[in-house]
Amino acid sequence: MDAGMRIQNESVKMMERLDKEVMRKLQGETFRCSAKCCDDTTSSMNDVQRCMNMCAAPMEKLQSQVESETQQYQSRLSRCVQNCQDQMQDRLGSNSNVTAAMKAEAESCVNACADSFIGKLPELEKRIKSVLLNH
Repeated sequence: MDAGMRIQNESVKMMERLDKEVMRKLQGETFRCSAKCCDDTTSSMNDVQRCMNMCAAPMEKLQSQVESETQQYQSRLSRCVQNCQDQMQDRLGSNSNVTAAMKAEAESCVNACADSFIGKLPELEKRIKSVLLNH
């Protein structure tokens, strides 16, 4: 399996765990809060909308924080892969002939990035879970 697929598979597994262990509960709380707003038949339409917005605000903030964490992870991974590409380009110089050995070396570098960043997923998961649980 190529490096990109391995990272994607492990990232999906992590997000599934976070969804099942934390996020669904928080989403349920948000929806139940919003439902209570809708049960109030004495409030104006604007008041009900304001109430629902207040219910959704904490979850939106948390989702933004989760997105920020995952974007930082993706950015760091991209820099690692870019560094592999830069190393290959430096070795090539003005010569455009890529040898099998150079391809293997570049692939090895990218696989090392994948291994390293798959290894960082548990810490990323821990940080995201902390953000979600300490809202």
